[in-house]
Amino acid sequence: MAQDKGKGNIEKDSQIYLQGLGSISPFDGREVLFTHKLNDILSEGALHRYRAVVEIEALISLADSNLARKPDISITEREVLRQIVTAERFDARAVAEYDHFGRNGIGPLEHDVKAVEMYLRERLTHEGLGRLNEFVHFPMTSEDVNNIAYNLMLREALNSVWLPKVIEVTDTLADMTLKYAQVPVLGKTHGMNASPTTIGKRFGYTLDKMVDSLTALEQIRLNAKFSGPVGNHNAMTAIAGEFDIDSYAQKFVERFGFEYAGIENQRISHQRIVRLFNEMAILNTFGADLCDNIRQNVMLGWLYQEGKSSHVGSSVMPHKINPWFFEVGQGYFEITNTLIGGMRDGLLMSAFERDLTDHPWERMYGEIIAGSVVGFSYIAEGLQTLRVNEEAARRELQTTPEVLSEAVQIAGRLLGVADVYTKIKMLTRGKKLDKEGLVQIIKEVLPDSVEREQLLKLTPEVYTGRAAAIAQESVAHYRSVRGGVRRGILHDLLRIEGVLFDFDNTLQQGDKEELHARLNAISEQMVMSYTLAEIECFGNRSDYKEMRRMMVNEFNKKGERKITEEDFDLVNKKVSGTFDDRFYLADGAEELLHYLHTQEYKIGLVTTRGSNSLPRLLERHGIRKYFQVVVNRDDCKEVKPHPQPIVTALERLGVHAHRAVYVGDKQVDDIIAGNSLGMKTILVHNGEREKYCAQPTYHVKTPREILEMFLRK
Repeated sequence: MAQDKGKGNIEKDSQIYLQGLGSISPFDGREVLFTHKLNDILSEGALHRYRAVVEIEALISLADSNLARKPDISITEREVLRQIVTAERFDARAVAEYDHFGRNGIGPLEHDVKAVEMYLRERLTHEGLGRLNEFVHFPMTSEDVNNIAYNLMLREALNSVWLPKVIEVTDTLADMTLKYAQVPVLGKTHGMNASPTTIGKRFGYTLDKMVDSLTALEQIRLNAKFSGPVGNHNAMTAIAGEFDIDSYAQKFVERFGFEYAGIENQRISHQRIVRLFNEMAILNTFGADLCDNIRQNVMLGWLYQEGKSSHVGSSVMPHKINPWFFEVGQGYFEITNTLIGGMRDGLLMSAFERDLTDHPWERMYGEIIAGSVVGFSYIAEGLQTLRVNEEAARRELQTTPEVLSEAVQIAGRLLGVADVYTKIKMLTRGKKLDKEGLVQIIKEVLPDSVEREQLLKLTPEVYTGRAAAIAQESVAHYRSVRGGVRRGILHDLLRIEGVLFDFDNTLQQGDKEELHARLNAISEQMVMSYTLAEIECFGNRSDYKEMRRMMVNEFNKKGERKITEEDFDLVNKKVSGTFDDRFYLADGAEELLHYLHTQEYKIGLVTTRGSNSLPRLLERHGIRKYFQVVVNRDDCKEVKPHPQPIVTALERLGVHAHRAVYVGDKQVDDIIAGNSLGMKTILVHNGEREKYCAQPTYHVKTPREILEMFLRK
């Protein structure tokens, strides 16, 4: 193993490497410098911690529910709970003691999730929160914890270690594709000489296929269950039937960024994870194919490696510089894909509601991800040494003019030469031609024409068709999706580039209070004599024009005197702004906007509030600076739930709907509009969502929960 692989401090690297000399697995031994960052994510100790994270979040979620006998947990206590499961404070050894050896007079339990529960009870008691002990691991089963924990592990490992290494490779491929886009090289089909292409096109082909797989991975959304020992919520349905346990479970799963799997047994079916690894296998295969093709190009002399003086290519042949980076990388891809191929049945099949045949395969996630990381790491190292021998590639082309026979027979067909393919075949097949020989064939087969003159001047070096353009197109395609992919996969919020917000009751609260006060002031100034109850009734309408029409019409029915809607507008304009002190930002709104701004998301505001009051309120709250685009009621003919306002904002931001999320407080307006465009949607609403209305991707109570979702990703 080379020590100049660019992994960092040599002294630190040597310590890591030497500690792995007693390991059986190469991922903890010879290849540990490529994989050691995965230890804190995919190890047994890491799994215990992720389980504990799920348990603590479930405890806090229970406190936020409407369960009649729920625990009461203060803000300060929540911080204490979350500190218990941080990487710095969590003690995986204590969990292992409960599991296998016994601790504090308990065990050995030989049940890893129960061991986590016992450890958390110990810590809660130590922190003076022992009153919460009976709510730990409630109401759930071990697989409810496990499937979420494994999802968190996979997402973290792939996004923090695996994906950056893949992106390193694709970035280098993109650079090489452009650099060598116009460097011609002899094509090979079935290992035989074929029409020329370019070195850049070859790299661009692999780049494009890898991009396809990365895009497919980006579309995958992991799901999770939280429904008890056989998937039916049996206990909570029997004991607390008034509590909507299924909605509670759905919200809990969604807070981690996973889709709720409502129809499961004790364990999750693992279909999404199988799809994830199947797509990884395709990407690995293109990595292996790249390794093999580079090795063969090196063998043919078109590519070469810059050797390092300290390296040894052979123990007895001093002259050798072997393409060993690519050969070893190919081997690891093949091993990894063998594991992926074997895991499918083990993950998907289960006896009745539960068996443990999936557990060994789940514990192989680390081996699979590590194998792919190592494969791409070797490619990344190898590409840094790779150079193109342009002279050798051109020289090869100059000695193979027979590859122009394709163009000759095509020209013959256009010129009406009978059976021209057969004639060319008889003159060229299996024969080694020189330039003069090809010229003779062209003159013999083709009639005097512009096409014949073009072919007589044509050389293999320029006979590359659109290869250079295709190479450039592959890089353009890559760059168009790289921004989204590099954010990460397996979480909707990682895919997005733009966030659009509704305003009232989403970012700003106090809308009804201000509206009722303003309508009451209008009523008083116009001597309409409406009661507060009547004012509130009018104010329940979401559209100003409808409120105005109803208040005017109802007053005119009294017959005392007539007023017009224009009169109403004049008074409304007069009192507008008087009650702005009733407005306030929703919990976490400014922090969320600030975070999105610092992370360079494109942010827009789409609201039914008009241009008279909106600028004033944005300035009052100090949040106008965060929005690159603002679309108000006066900017479009249509209003939500019509999608036109959102489409307008997306076009101005330059963001595709599939890479944006819309945040609003009304299912009948905001969520319908966002869903109709294929966007992800977030409902900000303190109550339960309407089951028979448009369903959001996520449901939160406050913008602060959205911020937590972004931070948790």
